[in-house]
Amino acid sequence: VGDVFTIDVSSNSLNSIQLGATGATLSGVGNKTVTVTGTSVSITAAQAETGNYFGAVPVTQTFAAAKAPVVITLSNTPLTYDGTTKSANYTTARPVVSVALTYNGSSALPVNAGNYTVVATINDPNYQGTQSGTLVIQKRAQVINFTPVSTRTVGERETLAISGGQGSSSFSVVN
Repeated sequence: VGDVFTIDVSSNSLNSIQLGATGATLSGVGNKTVTVTGTSVSITAAQAETGNYFGAVPVTQTFAAAKAPVVITLSNTPLTYDGTTKSANYTTARPVVSVALTYNGSSALPVNAGNYTVVATINDPNYQGTQSGTLVIQKRAQVINFTPVSTRTVGERETLAISGGQGSSSFSVVN
């Protein structure tokens, strides 16, 4: 698919030959340059009747065109857990219709910290390719903030504030 080549078509008369194709486009002088656009290609040559010749029986040549391979490159910038979905980054060596990504076999984007096996597969009628790698979502560091406690007298109430992780708390302590 995507290949370009020239065909040689001839006849025992000097009458013009009409060419048609499915799964390919024809261009150039006499439409003899073929650009493959599908995985099944048929090229038909026909010749009309003239004053000296009967019309030629159309001749069709059919062949299969394999999907062209395309390299997918997966990249993973450092990702850290933040409660949102994460996805792998990829590039392809040539433009393709789409690339499907799975994470541990699921199309759902991962959220939690951990290692995820990523499989990238090209979805395109003309190209094929697959690549696998690992997406790593690193654990996020936790920080605890604790309001400093000043010197207090016995029996005096002190409100303490603690924050960090996924929430915060405050409470009162009596010495």
